[in-house]
Amino acid sequence: MKKIIAILVIGLCASFASAQSVQLFYNGQPLNNEDTIYMATFVGDTSHAYVGYSNVSSQNVFLRVKRRDVTFVPGDELTFCVGGTCVEQQSGEFELAPGETINAEDVSNGSFHADYVCNSQGTSVIRFTFFNTDDPSDEVNFYVYASTALGVQQHVAAVQASAYPNPATTSVNIRYKVENPQGAHLVIRNILGGEVYRQAVQGEGRAVVSTSELAPGIYVYGIEEKGKMLVTKKLLVK
Repeated sequence: MKKIIAILVIGLCASFASAQSVQLFYNGQPLNNEDTIYMATFVGDTSHAYVGYSNVSSQNVFLRVKRRDVTFVPGDELTFCVGGTCVEQQSGEFELAPGETINAEDVSNGSFHADYVCNSQGTSVIRFTFFNTDDPSDEVNFYVYASTALGVQQHVAAVQASAYPNPATTSVNIRYKVENPQGAHLVIRNILGGEVYRQAVQGEGRAVVSTSELAPGIYVYGIEEKGKMLVTKKLLVK
């Protein structure tokens, strides 16, 4: 019986030792280990990803963040900031108290944000790791998938869409022209691909869309027919 209890105690200790000290958040939702953030990139523009984090352990943790490129478009640039320092490969060490949370929007307070400068068309996949400097096995990883394929405009005859003002604050006007497709819809999605607006359209017209309840960031809007985007453009909400 004592042997069984000892095995259980060892197992419990091991489970606590391997538990993650840090929980990450993206767009207000938990970002779990090995999750991916999808970032639309546009040649000549800088795209951003903001991540918050929280110490879910009962002790102070000392953290660093490191970057590893799975694939990277030649000529593009990437820097990231966290804990008060901005670097290209590995951050400086920063401390997080038990229960302390740094929200994604708290840039001045040390939240994580990656700034991707797109100079060429293509796709980059970058792996970021938050790790405890006292216990490197205590880590959480996520990927940033940055691609012009998510933001490129597909030129299709007789299908047009344009938005103003862009950036938008409380509302945006989207003019559209749809001559040939049947069952077409005007669709707006966030950077993760989540749909935030849909309206059936045909001919020429204008849709007035409220953006007051949308989180600030980059969105993609366009004309969809039978699940295929015929034209895609970027919308910035402030």
